[in-house]
Amino acid sequence: LFTELINTESVIRRVVEACCMISSVLFIFSLLGLKKANTSRRGVFFGICGMLIAIGSTIFLPDFHEEYLRMAYATIPGAIIGILLAFFVKLINVPQMIASLHSFVGIAATLVGFSNYYLHLGEPPSTIRSIETYVGIFVGVITFAGSVIAAIKLAEVFGGDFGESVHLLGWARHGLNISAGIATVGVGVMFCNEMNPEMCLYINVGLGIFIGCHMVLAVGGADMPVIISMLNSYSGWATAASGFLLNSHILIIAGAVIGSSGAILSYIMCAAMNRSFLGVLLTKFSKGKRGEVKTEAVNPIDVSKASEIIRQAQDIIIVPGYGMAASNSENLVGAVANTLIEKGKNVRFCLHPVAGRMPGHMDVLLCAAGVPFKYMKELNEINKDFKTADLAIVIGCNDIVNPAANSKDSVISGMAVCEVWEAKNVLVIKRKREGVGFAGIDNEMFDYANTSMLLMEADKAFKEILATLESSYDPSLIAEAMKKEKTKEEKKVAEIKKDYSKFEKVQIIGVPKEITKGESRVALTPNAVKKLREMKFGVKIENNAGKLAQISNEEYVDAGAEIVDTEVLWKESNIIIKIQPPSYNSSINRHEAELIEKASLLVCYYYPEREKEVNEMLQRKKELSVWSMNNVPRITTAQKLDTMSSTGNLDGYRVVVEAFKLFKGFARGQVTAAGKIEPAKVFVIGCGVIGLAAISTAAALGAQVQAFDAREKGRQEGKSARAEIVIDEDLKADEGAGIGGYAKEMPEEYYDRQRKFFERVLKDIDVVITTARVPGKDKLVLITKNAVRGMKKGSVIMDVIGSNCELTQRNEIVVDDSSQVTISGITSYITEMPRQASDLYATNMVNLVCELCKAPEQSKIDAITYSVDLEEAIADGAVVISEGKMRWMPYSERLKIEEQKKANAAKNPPSSPPEEKKELPKKGEVVIPISKPKENDLALRLVDKEGKKEELRGASMNIFSSGSIVLSMLLLSTSLAYSTYYVLSLIHIPEPTRRYA
Repeated sequence: LFTELINTESVIRRVVEACCMISSVLFIFSLLGLKKANTSRRGVFFGICGMLIAIGSTIFLPDFHEEYLRMAYATIPGAIIGILLAFFVKLINVPQMIASLHSFVGIAATLVGFSNYYLHLGEPPSTIRSIETYVGIFVGVITFAGSVIAAIKLAEVFGGDFGESVHLLGWARHGLNISAGIATVGVGVMFCNEMNPEMCLYINVGLGIFIGCHMVLAVGGADMPVIISMLNSYSGWATAASGFLLNSHILIIAGAVIGSSGAILSYIMCAAMNRSFLGVLLTKFSKGKRGEVKTEAVNPIDVSKASEIIRQAQDIIIVPGYGMAASNSENLVGAVANTLIEKGKNVRFCLHPVAGRMPGHMDVLLCAAGVPFKYMKELNEINKDFKTADLAIVIGCNDIVNPAANSKDSVISGMAVCEVWEAKNVLVIKRKREGVGFAGIDNEMFDYANTSMLLMEADKAFKEILATLESSYDPSLIAEAMKKEKTKEEKKVAEIKKDYSKFEKVQIIGVPKEITKGESRVALTPNAVKKLREMKFGVKIENNAGKLAQISNEEYVDAGAEIVDTEVLWKESNIIIKIQPPSYNSSINRHEAELIEKASLLVCYYYPEREKEVNEMLQRKKELSVWSMNNVPRITTAQKLDTMSSTGNLDGYRVVVEAFKLFKGFARGQVTAAGKIEPAKVFVIGCGVIGLAAISTAAALGAQVQAFDAREKGRQEGKSARAEIVIDEDLKADEGAGIGGYAKEMPEEYYDRQRKFFERVLKDIDVVITTARVPGKDKLVLITKNAVRGMKKGSVIMDVIGSNCELTQRNEIVVDDSSQVTISGITSYITEMPRQASDLYATNMVNLVCELCKAPEQSKIDAITYSVDLEEAIADGAVVISEGKMRWMPYSERLKIEEQKKANAAKNPPSSPPEEKKELPKKGEVVIPISKPKENDLALRLVDKEGKKEELRGASMNIFSSGSIVLSMLLLSTSLAYSTYYVLSLIHIPEPTRRYA
């Protein structure tokens, strides 16, 4: 009975179908593995396993008729040819080999279509079968013809560096393509209606050959990577078409995966070239007008000079192009890079998505040359680093490093390019100066003052450079050479300096001079102004606004800002950015709030509970919104705008420095011949931003640091900053925690317990730093007079809040006569570091502008998109006045609302499923513990985040480090797919519908 069961034809077919489903899942795992360089071998391994299972299971089908010998005639020669290609084809010829293999897929699909037609020739006509046959042959023919032409073009049979584009009848070629497409549809209708079907098929082949050849012939060399990717997609659809004809699920699934992934890759590459994907499909490729192309380099150098430039640079970015592939110099380039890395230089490769002749061409070459994966960076990942790089080395590139892409009138306008000209020095290695890229335009970057050109073959150049680098050299000679070049470099940088005054001014940002006593900062620095100018914001700076921050008017003018007087600034600005709230300006006898006319947004620190008169003045400005930086909510998306955190780090650092200046003693313990000095004991109250910075600074100085916080989260953060957390057992954990990460106001009895606790703790403390703040509470006294007089003589209290100590005099330093304890009431130390503090605040302001312009990257921001959306979470908390109405709510009221929400949630808890009871093992039963998957398990993590070389387990039998998980996923996916198909068959869904599903 068992023998009869396993020989049943239907059972065998279902087992084969299950194997095909497993192969399909393995193909998907293969695609996932191929996403990353360091997991690509795993991906290949999965693909091989899937293909072996698919082929092995197919031979057991009854339709195979045990034709093993005939199969051997086909597969063995094919396998031998494939192995020979893999071992002996040079890397430079890989693109044309891939195109050739695509043509095999196309011709196979075509032959399958004809076989299917002749197989069912005498059967009743079927419209679905006719459509599948006709479309399958058409897609296969296009793939075959296009791939053959692509391989010929890549082999440079048509001449030129890449193979020139060939346009039949010029612009009339589009009419030819449209006519051929219409004819194909018409012939297909005739074929489905049995009107001389055999002749229709041969006409279909002819039209497909014409469209495939004509489409690829019209493509120029630089677009060949896109065409290779598109042909890969076509080969996938051809495979899927064969699957429909042969009723093979594995071919349908594999073809769909290949076709869709190839189409997505084509779209990504088109986006990188600033081309329309639909335009590529319609072969709308054009070569730009060549214009005037220069033949002589402005700054030619020899190999010795190039070697010297490379040796002097510390931060180097290499940009490889087709010139590296054409000269077979990838091994020498890799050797030079590894030599520089060994000498301690920071070397990376910038890989443009369309560099070379196929997708990932440069990646393949550099991997073969032994360059570690972690040094290869994608364009969008490294492009911003050119501004800080000492040297950019360009190898055989033109269009992908052409600054003309930033010009609206250029043929390559909008194309993503490697911004190598931003580096201090650029070394271009090319055969000749006049060589142009596919766009046919000259590259003006070759004539920049910071660009040097080494005109020779890349392989010869890097061979000599490598020999020079490997030879011994005297570092002192390099130091002298760098001194000689310093003046020249400064001149070069000045010559290529960007003129920010030419950028548009869609919105005007005004930065007034801070008039509040003791404020030395300025809201925007020159670097921030440059970024805003690039975003099309005009910037007006009040005269001498940056003087106290050590920033001159000239620096602002060089950054593209305009220096104006006070009244003009407040009158003409659309957005006003400052630090302190508006106040009365005695120099012009007017209040700053009254000067606002056109402004729709005022950004500053603003305290509505204190500024009642100012509130009324600002509410009269119906078009004005007031953005309070001290009210920015403590949420993840608002971290980049949190000025309190960024400036709090400076306060925390500086308060420790000033504390030990007043303490007049050692921070770190000392052991000398005269005896031992104990380290200072520092006690920090409040583990907020300032407190954590103070803890870290004091610990770094060698002091013994203790800390206290009423919030459990604050205690954990203080402990992570290397502080010993002091806890009062009478105070419940997290009892004082409020909303938004702040402490909440508690009854006076709670603070009495804290004061008694601090009175006991402070007796043995040298330096006390208080940063405790409760929103909505103006004065919070935690250190009483008795606590101060119980401290050691010479101790120091740094009251950063200005009200945590009973004896504090705000913004003054006093010494208590009774205890000789020094008490500092200085509330802001960032004014002692105005330039750094201004830089941090200005960075937050640039981030705020980015947020208001709804763009994730500064390079894509346009001032036209600026708007204030009060519905967003950040603006909802930060905007305190809008449209003449007060939106601010006291902290106590917000706290009540949050507590009411928690109370309601506690009354109506969400229903939860009953807990599953765990059964104990019975006597004699074996229990196998299942361990948690490790971080490097294949199904969970494929990328080494630390950049270290990860073991390539894909090539060994240990590939399934978590085999049970992978096997479970395979079985689950297979069972779902197979059961779906089986259910469709049980409910009598027609076979074609099941296959499409």
